[in-house]
Amino acid sequence: MKKAALLVIALVVGACSNRTEVATAQAVGTAFGAAAGGAIGYSLGTGKGQLFLTTAGALFGAAAGYRYGPRLIGSDRFVYDRAAQQALAELPDGDMATWSNPDTGNRGMFRPTRSYVEATGGLCRQYRTTVAFRDGVESGNGIACRHSDGGWTLVEDHFG
Repeated sequence: MKKAALLVIALVVGACSNRTEVATAQAVGTAFGAAAGGAIGYSLGTGKGQLFLTTAGALFGAAAGYRYGPRLIGSDRFVYDRAAQQALAELPDGDMATWSNPDTGNRGMFRPTRSYVEATGGLCRQYRTTVAFRDGVESGNGIACRHSDGGWTLVEDHFG
């Protein structure tokens, strides 16, 4: 039974694309999803049903990991963070910074929406961000506060 689950995991991981960052994220997501799904299926079944549930769990977990693994990784995160820092430091509330990553095809926008001074005297800004992935669009809100060296730290990030 364990050999069947391992075979399913190996086949699914081996079928991943060879584009470096996206492929790595998809492979890792697929492997973790398959392992988690297989473990859940294994724990739920007995006898021949255990083999079926282990295999089904591994397949469903692998599919979920493949789909959701490559979200804002590596170079996407770098380009996103650079656009966020620029928007927070330079743009007035309501203006928008955009970014695009030719390596992954992902792109997005970052818009500061409200600036305020917190109780300790530090400047903070609320923001809205949207990212267009190959398979859909996700949006989120957050808060960033400026630290003493002039950079910004995302203190709340409700993206995706």
